Amino acid sequence: MKKISVTISLLLFTTLLMTTANALAVDGVTDDTIQPRYTGVSRLDASLTIDASGYASASGHVYVLPGYTADVSVSLCRDSGANVATWYDSGSGKIDIEKSRYVTANHDYYVVVSVDVYDSNGRLADSIEKESVVVSY
Repeated sequence: MKKISVTISLLLFTTLLMTTANALAVDGVTDDTIQPRYTGVSRLDASLTIDASGYASASGHVYVLPGYTADVSVSLCRDSGANVATWYDSGSGKIDIEKSRYVTANHDYYVVVSVDVYDSNGRLADSIEKESVVVSY
């Protein structure tokens, strides 16, 4: 009788474990998935490419939710944070900043996108920063 009870308990535990694992897999949630939560912004992207001649293309894309506005800056930075150039835009909906310029060789570059999000009353709702990958040129 005790053996049957242990077997049933293990069977129930295994079924519960498999159901939970399948639910997590279906939702796309895993232990290594981290999703930042922003107030008033659904998505934020920062990117940088540099071609063989040193022409750097920096971009920031912000998706502002209805009822919010945002001030956005895209900064092209070199090495340990030295600012090369900064561009600004503001508004609602989708805000895209895409700018290019030549950079000098033998440095590491990256882009920082900074966003100040305001609610419908003009109050600051969130301040967000995102960095691109580092690109060596």
